[in-house]
Amino acid sequence: MISYYEAALKSAVSIAQVVDLDGEFLGLYSRVSNPDRVIVYVPGGVKCLGLSTPAGTMQPNGFTWKWLPLWLHCGAAVAVIDMPPCFYESDMTPRERIKDQRREAIIKAVEYLRQRFPSSDIVGYGHSYGSLEISQLLSQDGVLDAAIVGSGTWGVDQDRDQEDFDICAGDLDPGAIKIPVLIVHHANDQTPKCLYTDVTEIMNKFDSITVSGGVPHMGNPGLEPGPHFFHMQENEVVKNIVQWLRKKEYSKFIL
Repeated sequence: MISYYEAALKSAVSIAQVVDLDGEFLGLYSRVSNPDRVIVYVPGGVKCLGLSTPAGTMQPNGFTWKWLPLWLHCGAAVAVIDMPPCFYESDMTPRERIKDQRREAIIKAVEYLRQRFPSSDIVGYGHSYGSLEISQLLSQDGVLDAAIVGSGTWGVDQDRDQEDFDICAGDLDPGAIKIPVLIVHHANDQTPKCLYTDVTEIMNKFDSITVSGGVPHMGNPGLEPGPHFFHMQENEVVKNIVQWLRKKEYSKFIL
């Protein structure tokens, strides 16, 4: 049985490469050479993907690779932003994600993509802790053409003893944001910082997709399969996100 990573590479029949941007690594994958959308995908968690390792990844069955073929089959290219190699043997904490150098690294990746795909829309997608980076870019003119946040960290951790308990994406001001924004969240997500009650007010300010049903958390929320990862509903979620991107009718509620 092959890994999700191997399956993802087999799906990327046109482009499958890792780009070194001055020591920051960008995985670029596509089924077509001239995509209409490039998804700048910022993974969640605190563990690196390990794109510059000889094996190509340190997470061969990770969520990023499970989703990748779904994006590709919808005709979008995906540019996966890895964590810096200095974190390959340690965790990249949420506080590291909101530093200026992290934001500058993602902006540099977007500039590279605009040069390589001048006719493509560049769209940010941040999952879970990836929402920290994406939310910081929303009010910066000319960086992204649109943005999506899935299972975002919109609230603080109720356990005040947790490190970085207060680092979250927080509220967003629609008046300061000039690009389309889509918020996607599962109503049954029990991951700390990602409770549905923390995001409903934000979802009312922007385009949104509420997901319910699927399967319950099958282990530790945020780490094991379940609502945080839209488990068993991934295809429907990605399909409707792409419908939104292409300004077509999409489901605002996925049951």
